[in-house]
Amino acid sequence: MNYLEEAKKNKPSEWYVEHAPALPFSISGMARGFTGGTKIKRYSIILAYFEKGEMDWISLIKDQNKIGEMIAQKGQAYWKKEFKRWIKSKKAIERNFQLLRKKDISKMSDKDIIAEINKWVELNWEERKTSSLLDPFMFYADRKLPELLEDFAIKNPKLKIDINKAREILTRPEDPSFFAEFELNLINIAKEIIKNPRLRKKLLQAHIDRFAWIKGDSFSKGKEYTFNEAVGHLSEILKLDIKKLERENKSWQKNKKIRKTHILKYKFNKDILNIANLSSFFTKWQDLRKEDAMMNTYLLTKFIREVSRRTGIDENYLFCLDYSELYDLFSGKISIKELKKRSGSCLFIYKKSDPQIFHKEDFKDLVENIINPPHEKSEVISGSVASSGRAIGKVKIVITRNDVDKVEMGDILVSTMTRPEHIVAMKKAAAIVTNEGGITCHAALVSRELKIPCIIGTKIATKVLKDGDLVEVDANKGIVKIIK
Repeated sequence: MNYLEEAKKNKPSEWYVEHAPALPFSISGMARGFTGGTKIKRYSIILAYFEKGEMDWISLIKDQNKIGEMIAQKGQAYWKKEFKRWIKSKKAIERNFQLLRKKDISKMSDKDIIAEINKWVELNWEERKTSSLLDPFMFYADRKLPELLEDFAIKNPKLKIDINKAREILTRPEDPSFFAEFELNLINIAKEIIKNPRLRKKLLQAHIDRFAWIKGDSFSKGKEYTFNEAVGHLSEILKLDIKKLERENKSWQKNKKIRKTHILKYKFNKDILNIANLSSFFTKWQDLRKEDAMMNTYLLTKFIREVSRRTGIDENYLFCLDYSELYDLFSGKISIKELKKRSGSCLFIYKKSDPQIFHKEDFKDLVENIINPPHEKSEVISGSVASSGRAIGKVKIVITRNDVDKVEMGDILVSTMTRPEHIVAMKKAAAIVTNEGGITCHAALVSRELKIPCIIGTKIATKVLKDGDLVEVDANKGIVKIIK
């Protein structure tokens, strides 16, 4: 079966596109989780288009809706049980990560290197068999919840419900993000060393062991979180009002009470509450999954660099492999010429398990029509409210880690979808606007913790806006206006 011909049976408008810096090798296991034996129902097909270190992750809207509806029907009690089972997979990943992170892999044989990579990737594949279901639910909920709230508001006009506000409050997370946990961990270390400075080295080393992956890109390459960087973060915290900083990083603790008050006030029906409660619950689950993704890129980068040393092949070419091709690489069945060609652009299509791989001359028209649909020029961009508020500022487009440094205090951060590697820029931003993402996405979670306006799911923000544009973000109404 030719997967490309299967993909062509669907119209461009039937696909949903997510964009991120990513490399084929780094998503090998995670991608299989979506199409290879998921808990309820697998995606029928996934397209992963790679070009110069970036990826368009393309899935069918009908798959999202069908799987999302099935997830909602199961209800929160079912998914809490599944979450407990999933945590066991995550713990296995964390144990394996700590073992491999400290291991001298230069002394391993080629055979053992391949075995360890396979074991690691398959652990991530197993973890994604359940957690990949968070994505279709997020998109389904983003479409379904506003419909339910609008219908409820029409039937209860005296309540005068603000649908955008209700949606934002009802889906608020009741747990901290790993970003908040990272800072709280440093805050606690600061408090301890004020009392006993001799504990600094021991506490910081434990901090690094816990967050060794924090500098990685979600789906691209990992970076080492060094002791000196941890010292620098700690030094900055010690200059600040620690009690105030601690309160700010615990703002999520108020969400449970705020949600409960809103629910009691309006007495929303069970369909609304089911989706809202699942959204709030899945936000934490999705955040924990990001930790695994960053551990994944950290370790796979370590392995690829070792393979590069042994083979003499540039690591950027090796990242264009699927993990299942490692045996062929070491036996010489895959040429450098093929990997170089992929590094320019290639399309991985997943259906059930191993992908089929295509070059640009095969798929150009298909992908171009999907990722660059025609759109009307407009001075107003609309999306969904993730965190309410208003802000005016200059646009800074942030896609890769390299874009982070150009964001200054008070800028409007505009991205396809934010990721953990964007945190430094997000903390400077007056507001956040994204093309993609749902109410449980990274931008939604972090913007609420930072208490800044955020509009998600605009689809076209990065295509319409450019660096330096002056815009007004009205995240009470879900619109962005171009001022100049």
